[in-house]
Amino acid sequence: MLNRLIILLMGIAFVPVSIAAQNISKEITRKELIAKSTIKDTVVEYTYHSNGKIKFKGIYSSINTTLEDGFSSLLGYIKEEEYRSDGILKGEYFYDQGLLLKVIEYDTKGNLSYQYIYEYDNPDDLILTMGTKYLKSKNSTTYTWLSYYRGKLILRAYFLKGKKHGLWEYYNNWSGILTKKITWKEGKKVHVEKIETKAE
Repeated sequence: MLNRLIILLMGIAFVPVSIAAQNISKEITRKELIAKSTIKDTVVEYTYHSNGKIKFKGIYSSINTTLEDGFSSLLGYIKEEEYRSDGILKGEYFYDQGLLLKVIEYDTKGNLSYQYIYEYDNPDDLILTMGTKYLKSKNSTTYTWLSYYRGKLILRAYFLKGKKHGLWEYYNNWSGILTKKITWKEGKKVHVEKIETKAE
C-alpha cells in the first residue's frame, strides 16, 4: 500500500502497481494509453478510518499495459465511494473508460447535497503527463451542477469552460416549486425571470 501511487486521468485515477525507476516522466495521449492497455479483472479495495469503519471503497479495472518505463500494470477507477467516520456515505464518483462522469455528494445526515455531471471535448486527444507520483490533465470545467437542500433540488446550473452559461433554474427550498430563471452567456447575465407562485 505504501508504494501505491495515485494517477489522475481526466478525473479518473489510475494506480500503478509496478514502477521500475524513479523520476520517470512521460507524456501520452489518453487514446494511446487506451490502445496500449488490456483490461483484465475487476478489483475492489478498501481503506478504513481509525475506528475500523470503511473510509474509501474503490472499484477498479485491472489493466495490463505495454507502456515503457515500468508502467506495466494499472488499476483504473470504475467507481469510488467515500464514507464519513460514522459510516454515512459522503460521496460517490462514477467513471467510464477513464473519464469522471459524475460526482454525488451527501450531507452529514446522508441526504443528497450536490451532483456534478461532467462533459469533455475530444477527451481521447488530451495530453497526459506520467510521473512517479501521478498522471493527470486538467479536469473538465464544463459540467451541470445540481444543488439540493435536504435531498430536494433547489438549483440546476450549467458551466461552460468554467463560466456560467445557459439556463439556471432556482427552486423553493421547501416546496420545490420553480421560483426564478436566469440565463447566462459565457459568464454574463442576459436575462432574469422571476416566477410568481400563487398562495394556496
